[in-house]
Amino acid sequence: MHPVLWQGLGVRVPTYGALLLAGFLLAVVLVRRRAPALGLDRDRMTVVGAQLTLAGTLGSRLWFVLAAPASFRADPASVVALWNGGHVWYGALAGGLLALAWHACRTAELGALADLYLPAASIAHGCGRLGCFAAGCCWGRPTSYAWAVSFPADSLCAVAGTPVHPTQLYEAAGEGAITLLLLVLWRRRRFAGEVGLAYLALYALLRLAVEPLRGDSVPAPMLGGAFSVAQCTSVLLLIAAAVAWSARRCQYRLLDPKETPRCAIPSSPR
Repeated sequence: MHPVLWQGLGVRVPTYGALLLAGFLLAVVLVRRRAPALGLDRDRMTVVGAQLTLAGTLGSRLWFVLAAPASFRADPASVVALWNGGHVWYGALAGGLLALAWHACRTAELGALADLYLPAASIAHGCGRLGCFAAGCCWGRPTSYAWAVSFPADSLCAVAGTPVHPTQLYEAAGEGAITLLLLVLWRRRRFAGEVGLAYLALYALLRLAVEPLRGDSVPAPMLGGAFSVAQCTSVLLLIAAAVAWSARRCQYRLLDPKETPRCAIPSSPR
């Protein structure tokens, strides 16, 4: 692995940070290209994107701290050391969605903003997973498969030297596939929020598929710890996305005269 992309002249550039920056820039490009189609200003949406990124970063750190508070008791000041690693994607997603809801009250409909930013978040997350692979975090369970990887001793992997599933690459590939699907859906979207809800559902399914192969999963207190926190969160997210999509779809069918209002209450027979 290559945790350090470049080092010289007293400067050390971590590969993880460089890939996160690359993901952010790609996300900004996508947001700026699509904002006019929603009647939104490019520059304003770029600023909002930066604010969402900050909210997501804080949310990811908070989730990590709450999941492993014992790790910070000896050194509470390390809680704010964001550059030392320790982030959770679902925390980033929660922080970003909360900030998105706040901006929706001031800028545009929440569904439109979700359609704009969540596909961009998928791109950024995929790049971030490549960074995880470079750093050795988010490692997989031991395996004897031919494509297993071993992380060096100076990586973040807790089982360095042991062949494990490259779960970071699994998820990066999955995020790439999700991004392509969302690009297709964008051209065929029928109501505001459809693309954003599709991302939430697809990522929940991806995480449910990858999570059993991860070696750093945090067991959930409920159900005797048989499932991880991420698995429980994925199930709840999938249900919430499905319910929201059904409600929005029903609303769309009722408002669009070209659609058959299947969700409408049938009129009394005359």
